[in-house]
Amino acid sequence: EPPLTSTELDLLLTEPEHALTPALRAVARSRFWPGMRPLPLWTDTQLQAASKTEQELARFSEDVARDHGRLIILYVPNPLQVGVRECSVGRFVDRVDSGVLLPADSGVQAWLRTVTARHGIQFMDPSAAMRSAADARGDAPPFYLRADCHWSAAGHQFMADYLADWYAALKGPRP
Repeated sequence: EPPLTSTELDLLLTEPEHALTPALRAVARSRFWPGMRPLPLWTDTQLQAASKTEQELARFSEDVARDHGRLIILYVPNPLQVGVRECSVGRFVDRVDSGVLLPADSGVQAWLRTVTARHGIQFMDPSAAMRSAADARGDAPPFYLRADCHWSAAGHQFMADYLADWYAALKGPRP
């Protein structure tokens, strides 16, 4: 099918499922769209699954703490949130036109921020940094592969640097 129009994208990201046309409702329920839609638009089924997942994350965090560790959640940005050249095939499959960038924040990110804060779990979201880096890269290879939307060598390097910087800041300056 053709790419979603700007009006259709706006409706997907602002309207409750029951207000969508049957065709847009089908899109809202497919692939990454349920989690991309803002948290206030999540369906009862999504909210129930999120509640169960929150319980599991809390238990997992407690288990890690009992072993003297600390659970950290790292959000992996959707390539269509990062840059307009990222994941060409994904754009085709998900009907997001080239040149369109999805919102920097999604329902999943909002949910993760809330849940991790509630349970004292550290949440890391490299989305803004990755988006800025993608903008600054110009014609350099994208962070995500064009054909399958996994990280490219550049994406892996970005994330390695991001985590190394986080770890260095955590440890503080060397004596």
